[in-house]
Amino acid sequence: MAVVTALSGLATGVQAVLFPTAMQTVIPPQVLARVTSIVLLASEAGQPIGYALAGPAGTAFGAHTVLAAGELGMLIASSAFPVLRPLRTEIRRPSFVTDVRDSNR
Repeated sequence: MAVVTALSGLATGVQAVLFPTAMQTVIPPQVLARVTSIVLLASEAGQPIGYALAGPAGTAFGAHTVLAAGELGMLIASSAFPVLRPLRTEIRRPSFVTDVRDSNR
């Protein structure tokens, strides 16, 4: 479990850098704060459900099993994020930024 936890932490760290970078690159600056608040609200909305289910799941399956399943889920989700092709292409050239050479014509 320690290896999965370490790998999950590493993958989450990479995702924690890439996701805000992608948002700041792809979302136009005039709506970035609004979009960021909606994303944060959506990501935090499931926490109460997780908290409510954690106790009964720990009792039914054991704390170690529930923690290992959670770590494995975080590892899979965080590892999948950096390999998404749209993310890689949009960070290179955002859609709302125009080329300086194009604006001088």
